[in-house]
Amino acid sequence: MSGSTTASADDPATDPDRLPWTDFAICGSYRALFFGPFNERPSARRRREARAVRMCGQCPVRLACRDAGRRNHESGIWGGETEEERARAGFAPLGNVRRSVTHASLAGQSTGTGD
Repeated sequence: MSGSTTASADDPATDPDRLPWTDFAICGSYRALFFGPFNERPSARRRREARAVRMCGQCPVRLACRDAGRRNHESGIWGGETEEERARAGFAPLGNVRRSVTHASLAGQSTGTGD
């Protein structure tokens, strides 16, 4: 079939496995849901994060997103995982973090759940 104009499985423009995982994420226009405002009240943060985690639960690229959040030590919700959960797993966000994240990071270190 040489000379054929049909796309092949090796063409990154047509093979979803070769496209960035972010192209398939369902959170695209919901940035404020995943990254809270400065000085957000704890009760508002819990409600916002719960909504974000529910959305992540429906996302087809949740695990790739979570892994990117861990690998890059990101802030916010990534793949349904909060900053505290990443910190307990040994992937605390870099930079300024809330006390709850610092405590979670210390708890993860003491239980040996880090990387």
